[in-house]
Amino acid sequence: FFFFKQKTAYEISACLVGSEMCIRDSLISRYENGRDKLISTEVEVTDMKAYLTKLEPQLIKANEETKQLMVNLQVKQKDADSKREVCEKEEQECNIQKEEANKLRDECQTELNKVIPILEEALKALEAVKREDIGNLKSYTSPPDGVRLVMETLCYIFNVPPVKKQGEDLRKKELDYWEPSKKKILNDPGKLLKDIQSFNEERIATCLLYTSDAADDLLCVDLGGRRIIKKKPISD
Repeated sequence: FFFFKQKTAYEISACLVGSEMCIRDSLISRYENGRDKLISTEVEVTDMKAYLTKLEPQLIKANEETKQLMVNLQVKQKDADSKREVCEKEEQECNIQKEEANKLRDECQTELNKVIPILEEALKALEAVKREDIGNLKSYTSPPDGVRLVMETLCYIFNVPPVKKQGEDLRKKELDYWEPSKKKILNDPGKLLKDIQSFNEERIATCLLYTSDAADDLLCVDLGGRRIIKKKPISD
């Protein structure tokens, strides 16, 4: 049998006192740690307050700058919206002009397609013209209207000015292209053929012709489906 030694009152009292001291030391340590944390936290808060106080003018300035920036952005946005509206309007106008230009181009191409065969026939006919045929034209005292129109056209092409001639109406004079054309165009048939064959049509002046038998009261006449602007007759 084993016998347990019973502790005396003194030994039990010593154990209790030791336990209480351990508990007390633990509480004191926890208290001191908490106190140190509070002190360090208070120091950090104080430093943070000082930093924020120092930073406050900068924050106020930054806030004012942000407000001003927002105002500027609103103004610029309105200006951008206004410019966008102008650009959209100009784009619409450009699209309209583009459509008109395309329409005009198509019309010009249509008219060009009609004229090209006529030009090719005229070039073929020109190749058949002889110097003698041109020389015979000078024999006309009063040429037919077709001949007059051709010679008037040649005067415009080669910059031969007309002369004023007394017309049927004695109160005014008419422009005559026949006499200048006989002197300056038909005088050298060979040169005329060569000049016509080598002539660049882009050199033709923008001033268009009108026939002498057209109505003088009209500002324009129509020849072969083309609108021809008349030149004003020269008066004394």
